[in-house]
Amino acid sequence: MLFATLLFCGCIVPFTNIGTPAPGILGERFAYFSTMGFCLVLAIIIVNYTKNIHFKSISQFFSKPLIYLLPVMLICMGYTWNRNTKWNSKLVLFENDIKHLEKSAKANSLLANEYFEMLRSPNKKYSDQVLVQKCINHYDGAVTNDSSFFTAYNNAGVIYYSYLNDFKTAKKYFTLAIRHKPLYAQAYENLGNCFKQENNIQKTVECYKKAIEINPKQYTAYMSIINLFFERKEYNKTIKVINVAYSSFPYNYELTAQEANCHLMKGDTIEAIEKYEEAYGLNPNQNLAQFLAQKFKETRNTVKYELYKNK
Repeated sequence: MLFATLLFCGCIVPFTNIGTPAPGILGERFAYFSTMGFCLVLAIIIVNYTKNIHFKSISQFFSKPLIYLLPVMLICMGYTWNRNTKWNSKLVLFENDIKHLEKSAKANSLLANEYFEMLRSPNKKYSDQVLVQKCINHYDGAVTNDSSFFTAYNNAGVIYYSYLNDFKTAKKYFTLAIRHKPLYAQAYENLGNCFKQENNIQKTVECYKKAIEINPKQYTAYMSIINLFFERKEYNKTIKVINVAYSSFPYNYELTAQEANCHLMKGDTIEAIEKYEEAYGLNPNQNLAQFLAQKFKETRNTVKYELYKNK
Protein backbone atom coordinates (compact mmCIF):
# COMPACT_ATOMS: atom_id res chain seq x y z
CA MET A 1 0.00 0.00 0.00
CA LEU A 2 2.88 2.36 0.82
CA PHE A 3 4.56 1.59 -2.51
CA ALA A 4 1.33 2.18 -4.43
CA THR A 5 0.72 5.48 -2.63
CA LEU A 6 4.28 6.70 -3.27
CA LEU A 7 4.00 5.65 -6.93
CA PHE A 8 0.80 7.67 -7.31
CA CYS A 9 2.23 10.75 -5.56
CA GLY A 10 5.55 10.57 -7.41
CA CYS A 11 3.86 10.42 -10.82
CA ILE A 12 1.29 13.13 -10.12
CA VAL A 13 3.57 15.74 -8.45
CA PRO A 14 5.26 16.99 -11.68
CA PHE A 15 1.83 17.94 -13.04
CA THR A 16 0.39 19.75 -10.01
CA ASN A 17 1.88 23.10 -11.18
CA ILE A 18 3.64 23.57 -7.84
CA GLY A 19 6.98 24.60 -9.36
CA THR A 20 6.08 25.66 -12.89
CA PRO A 21 2.91 25.16 -14.93
CA ALA A 22 2.96 21.99 -17.03
CA PRO A 23 1.57 22.26 -20.56
CA GLY A 24 -1.95 21.00 -19.95
CA ILE A 25 -2.34 19.63 -23.46
CA LEU A 26 0.57 17.24 -22.80
CA GLY A 27 0.60 17.16 -19.02
CA GLU A 28 -2.78 15.47 -18.87
CA ARG A 29 -1.37 12.59 -20.96
CA PHE A 30 1.65 12.09 -18.73
CA ALA A 31 -0.60 12.32 -15.69
CA TYR A 32 -2.05 8.97 -16.76
CA PHE A 33 1.06 7.27 -15.33
CA SER A 34 -0.15 8.12 -11.86
CA THR A 35 -3.21 5.92 -12.47
CA MET A 36 -0.95 2.87 -12.11
CA GLY A 37 -0.46 3.75 -8.46
CA PHE A 38 -4.15 4.56 -8.09
CA CYS A 39 -5.15 1.17 -9.58
CA LEU A 40 -2.73 -0.62 -7.26
CA VAL A 41 -4.31 1.10 -4.24
CA LEU A 42 -7.77 0.03 -5.41
CA ALA A 43 -6.57 -3.52 -6.08
CA ILE A 44 -5.05 -3.80 -2.60
CA ILE A 45 -8.29 -2.58 -1.02
CA ILE A 46 -10.52 -4.83 -3.15
CA VAL A 47 -8.42 -7.97 -2.66
CA ASN A 48 -9.18 -7.95 1.06
CA TYR A 49 -12.89 -8.30 0.29
CA THR A 50 -12.45 -11.06 -2.30
CA LYS A 51 -10.28 -13.54 -0.41
CA ASN A 52 -13.18 -15.89 0.32
CA ILE A 53 -14.73 -15.83 -3.14
CA HIS A 54 -14.19 -19.06 -5.09
CA PHE A 55 -13.66 -17.80 -8.63
CA LYS A 56 -13.11 -21.33 -9.89
CA SER A 57 -16.66 -22.36 -9.09
CA ILE A 58 -18.00 -19.20 -10.73
CA SER A 59 -16.00 -19.84 -13.91
CA GLN A 60 -17.71 -23.23 -14.31
CA PHE A 61 -20.75 -21.37 -15.58
CA PHE A 62 -18.72 -20.66 -18.75
CA SER A 63 -17.19 -23.53 -20.69
CA LYS A 64 -14.94 -21.22 -22.74
CA PRO A 65 -14.68 -17.92 -20.84
CA LEU A 66 -12.09 -16.40 -23.25
CA ILE A 67 -14.69 -16.37 -26.03
CA TYR A 68 -16.76 -13.94 -23.99
CA LEU A 69 -13.79 -11.61 -23.71
CA LEU A 70 -13.43 -11.38 -27.50
CA PRO A 71 -16.26 -8.82 -28.06
CA VAL A 72 -14.88 -6.69 -25.24
CA MET A 73 -11.40 -6.81 -26.80
CA LEU A 74 -12.75 -5.89 -30.23
CA ILE A 75 -14.70 -2.93 -28.81
CA CYS A 76 -11.63 -1.69 -26.90
CA MET A 77 -9.43 -2.15 -29.97
CA GLY A 78 -11.86 -0.14 -32.11
CA TYR A 79 -12.03 2.63 -29.53
CA THR A 80 -8.23 2.76 -29.24
CA TRP A 81 -7.80 2.81 -33.03
CA ASN A 82 -10.28 5.65 -33.36
CA ARG A 83 -8.54 7.62 -30.59
CA ASN A 84 -5.07 7.11 -32.04
CA THR A 85 -6.05 8.69 -35.35
CA LYS A 86 -6.23 11.93 -33.36
CA TRP A 87 -2.77 11.36 -31.87
CA ASN A 88 -0.70 10.60 -34.98
CA SER A 89 1.09 13.98 -34.90
CA LYS A 90 1.40 16.99 -32.62
CA LEU A 91 -0.62 19.11 -35.02
CA VAL A 92 -3.54 16.68 -35.19
CA LEU A 93 -3.41 16.17 -31.43
CA PHE A 94 -3.44 19.91 -30.71
CA GLU A 95 -6.18 20.59 -33.29
CA ASN A 96 -8.35 17.91 -31.73
CA ASP A 97 -7.79 19.14 -28.17
CA ILE A 98 -8.19 22.87 -28.81
CA LYS A 99 -11.96 22.32 -29.16
CA HIS A 100 -12.00 21.49 -25.46
CA LEU A 101 -9.25 23.93 -24.40
CA GLU A 102 -10.27 27.23 -25.97
CA LYS A 103 -9.61 29.02 -22.66
CA SER A 104 -6.12 27.57 -22.33
CA ALA A 105 -3.34 30.04 -23.16
CA LYS A 106 -0.76 27.26 -23.43
CA ALA A 107 -2.91 25.12 -25.74
CA ASN A 108 -3.50 28.07 -28.08
CA SER A 109 0.19 28.94 -28.10
CA LEU A 110 1.27 25.35 -28.80
CA LEU A 111 -1.12 25.06 -31.74
CA ALA A 112 -0.06 28.46 -33.11
CA ASN A 113 3.60 27.38 -32.87
CA GLU A 114 2.81 24.29 -34.96
CA TYR A 115 1.17 26.45 -37.64
CA PHE A 116 4.18 28.79 -37.47
CA GLU A 117 6.59 25.90 -38.07
CA MET A 118 4.44 24.69 -40.95
CA LEU A 119 4.74 28.14 -42.59
CA ARG A 120 8.48 27.53 -42.94
CA SER A 121 8.06 23.93 -44.08
CA PRO A 122 7.84 22.84 -47.75
CA ASN A 123 5.07 20.37 -46.85
CA LYS A 124 1.96 22.29 -45.82
CA LYS A 125 -1.45 21.06 -44.81
CA TYR A 126 -2.89 24.54 -45.39
CA SER A 127 -2.06 27.48 -47.66
CA ASP A 128 0.21 30.23 -46.34
CA GLN A 129 -2.70 32.65 -46.12
CA VAL A 130 -4.72 30.22 -44.01
CA LEU A 131 -1.71 29.39 -41.81
CA VAL A 132 -0.99 33.06 -41.14
CA GLN A 133 -4.59 33.65 -40.05
CA LYS A 134 -4.58 30.54 -37.86
CA CYS A 135 -1.33 31.69 -36.20
CA ILE A 136 -2.78 35.12 -35.45
CA ASN A 137 -6.06 33.69 -34.13
CA HIS A 138 -4.38 31.31 -31.72
CA TYR A 139 -1.64 33.69 -30.56
CA ASP A 140 -4.40 36.21 -29.85
CA GLY A 141 -6.27 33.43 -28.03
CA ALA A 142 -3.19 32.78 -25.91
CA VAL A 143 -2.77 36.41 -24.81
CA THR A 144 -6.52 36.82 -24.32
CA ASN A 145 -6.45 34.00 -21.78
CA ASP A 146 -3.13 35.07 -20.28
CA SER A 147 -2.18 38.69 -20.92
CA SER A 148 1.38 38.09 -19.65
CA PHE A 149 2.18 35.41 -22.26
CA PHE A 150 5.22 37.26 -23.67
CA THR A 151 6.32 34.60 -26.20
CA ALA A 152 2.89 34.67 -27.83
CA TYR A 153 3.16 38.46 -28.25
CA ASN A 154 6.62 38.08 -29.79
CA ASN A 155 5.62 35.28 -32.16
CA ALA A 156 2.49 37.14 -33.28
CA GLY A 157 4.71 40.13 -34.00
CA VAL A 158 6.95 37.98 -36.19
CA ILE A 159 3.91 36.88 -38.20
CA TYR A 160 2.85 40.49 -38.80
CA TYR A 161 6.42 41.51 -39.64
CA SER A 162 7.53 38.61 -41.84
CA TYR A 163 4.32 37.55 -43.59
CA LEU A 164 2.04 40.60 -43.61
CA ASN A 165 4.62 43.42 -43.77
CA ASP A 166 2.53 45.19 -41.13
CA PHE A 167 5.42 46.77 -39.23
CA LYS A 168 3.22 49.03 -37.12
CA THR A 169 1.21 46.13 -35.67
CA ALA A 170 4.35 44.02 -35.30
CA LYS A 171 5.99 46.81 -33.31
CA LYS A 172 2.97 46.90 -30.98
CA TYR A 173 3.25 43.17 -30.27
CA PHE A 174 7.01 43.29 -29.69
CA THR A 175 6.51 46.21 -27.30
CA LEU A 176 3.90 44.22 -25.37
CA ALA A 177 6.30 41.26 -25.17
CA ILE A 178 8.98 43.53 -23.67
CA ARG A 179 6.48 45.08 -21.26
CA HIS A 180 5.74 41.64 -19.80
CA LYS A 181 9.38 40.47 -19.97
CA PRO A 182 11.75 43.46 -19.82
CA LEU A 183 14.85 41.30 -20.37
CA TYR A 184 13.69 39.71 -23.64
CA ALA A 185 16.59 39.88 -26.10
CA GLN A 186 14.76 38.43 -29.10
CA ALA A 187 11.85 40.87 -28.75
CA TYR A 188 14.29 43.81 -28.64
CA GLU A 189 16.01 42.57 -31.80
CA ASN A 190 12.65 42.14 -33.54
CA LEU A 191 11.59 45.61 -32.44
CA GLY A 192 14.84 46.95 -33.87
CA ASN A 193 13.97 45.35 -37.22
CA CYS A 194 10.67 47.27 -37.20
CA PHE A 195 12.40 50.58 -36.51
CA LYS A 196 14.84 49.79 -39.34
CA GLN A 197 11.90 49.41 -41.74
CA GLU A 198 10.70 52.85 -40.58
CA ASN A 199 14.23 54.20 -41.16
CA ASN A 200 14.48 55.21 -37.51
CA ILE A 201 18.18 54.43 -37.23
CA GLN A 202 18.67 55.73 -33.69
CA LYS A 203 15.92 53.52 -32.28
CA THR A 204 17.13 50.60 -34.39
CA VAL A 205 20.63 50.78 -32.96
CA GLU A 206 19.29 51.19 -29.40
CA CYS A 207 17.19 48.04 -29.73
CA TYR A 208 19.99 45.93 -31.22
CA LYS A 209 22.40 47.11 -28.51
CA LYS A 210 19.82 46.31 -25.82
CA ALA A 211 19.38 42.80 -27.21
CA ILE A 212 23.15 42.26 -27.07
CA GLU A 213 23.34 43.74 -23.57
CA ILE A 214 20.68 41.29 -22.35
CA ASN A 215 22.19 38.33 -24.17
CA PRO A 216 25.83 38.65 -25.32
CA LYS A 217 25.31 35.44 -27.32
CA GLN A 218 22.53 36.98 -29.46
CA TYR A 219 24.44 36.41 -32.69
CA THR A 220 21.68 37.61 -35.03
CA ALA A 221 21.55 40.94 -33.17
CA TYR A 222 25.27 41.42 -33.76
CA MET A 223 24.86 40.67 -37.46
CA SER A 224 21.85 43.00 -37.72
CA ILE A 225 23.74 45.99 -36.32
CA ILE A 226 26.90 45.09 -38.30
CA ASN A 227 24.95 44.92 -41.56
CA LEU A 228 23.13 48.15 -40.70
CA PHE A 229 26.37 50.10 -40.22
CA PHE A 230 27.95 48.48 -43.29
CA GLU A 231 24.98 49.42 -45.49
CA ARG A 232 25.29 53.00 -44.22
CA LYS A 233 29.03 52.93 -45.07
CA GLU A 234 29.95 53.52 -41.43
CA TYR A 235 32.87 51.12 -41.61
CA ASN A 236 34.66 52.17 -38.41
CA LYS A 237 31.49 51.58 -36.39
CA THR A 238 31.05 48.23 -38.15
CA ILE A 239 34.59 47.13 -37.21
CA LYS A 240 34.02 48.28 -33.62
CA VAL A 241 30.93 46.07 -33.28
CA ILE A 242 32.73 43.16 -34.95
CA ASN A 243 35.54 43.40 -32.39
CA VAL A 244 32.97 43.27 -29.59
CA ALA A 245 31.33 40.25 -31.23
CA TYR A 246 34.68 38.42 -31.38
CA SER A 247 34.61 38.16 -27.57
CA SER A 248 31.53 35.93 -27.80
CA PHE A 249 32.18 34.38 -31.21
CA PRO A 250 35.95 34.02 -31.76
CA TYR A 251 37.22 32.54 -35.03
CA ASN A 252 33.94 33.26 -36.78
CA TYR A 253 34.13 33.19 -40.58
CA GLU A 254 31.23 35.57 -41.18
CA LEU A 255 32.56 38.21 -38.79
CA THR A 256 36.11 37.96 -40.17
CA ALA A 257 34.94 38.22 -43.78
CA GLN A 258 32.80 41.25 -42.96
CA GLU A 259 35.73 42.94 -41.23
CA ALA A 260 37.78 42.29 -44.36
CA ASN A 261 35.02 43.87 -46.45
CA CYS A 262 35.17 46.98 -44.24
CA HIS A 263 38.93 47.35 -44.66
CA LEU A 264 38.57 46.89 -48.41
CA MET A 265 35.86 49.56 -48.65
CA LYS A 266 38.04 51.92 -46.60
CA GLY A 267 40.89 51.40 -49.05
CA ASP A 268 43.08 49.40 -46.64
CA THR A 269 43.81 46.71 -49.24
CA ILE A 270 46.73 45.06 -47.42
CA GLU A 271 44.82 44.73 -44.15
CA ALA A 272 41.75 43.56 -46.06
CA ILE A 273 43.72 40.79 -47.78
CA GLU A 274 45.13 39.64 -44.44
CA LYS A 275 41.62 39.36 -43.05
CA TYR A 276 40.40 37.56 -46.17
CA GLU A 277 43.20 35.04 -45.76
CA GLU A 278 42.23 34.61 -42.13
CA ALA A 279 38.62 34.05 -43.22
CA TYR A 280 39.78 31.50 -45.80
CA GLY A 281 41.62 29.62 -43.07
CA LEU A 282 38.37 29.42 -41.10
CA ASN A 283 36.26 28.33 -44.07
CA PRO A 284 38.18 27.37 -47.23
CA ASN A 285 36.00 27.90 -50.30
CA GLN A 286 36.62 28.35 -54.00
CA ASN A 287 34.98 31.77 -54.35
CA LEU A 288 37.16 33.35 -51.68
CA ALA A 289 40.25 31.59 -53.09
CA GLN A 290 39.59 33.05 -56.54
CA PHE A 291 39.03 36.49 -55.02
CA LEU A 292 42.33 36.29 -53.12
CA ALA A 293 44.13 35.11 -56.25
CA GLN A 294 42.82 38.14 -58.12
CA LYS A 295 43.91 40.52 -55.35
CA PHE A 296 47.39 39.00 -55.14
CA LYS A 297 47.67 39.30 -58.94
CA GLU A 298 46.78 42.99 -58.66
CA THR A 299 49.41 43.50 -55.96
CA ARG A 300 51.99 41.49 -57.97
CA ASN A 301 52.40 38.85 -55.28
CA THR A 302 53.06 35.94 -57.64
CA VAL A 303 53.75 33.40 -54.88
CA LYS A 304 50.39 33.93 -53.20
CA TYR A 305 48.69 34.23 -56.59
CA GLU A 306 49.96 30.76 -57.59
CA LEU A 307 48.96 29.42 -54.19
CA TYR A 308 45.31 30.48 -54.42
CA LYS A 309 44.54 30.35 -58.15
CA ASN A 310 44.30 26.55 -58.24
CA LYS A 311 42.34 26.11 -55.02
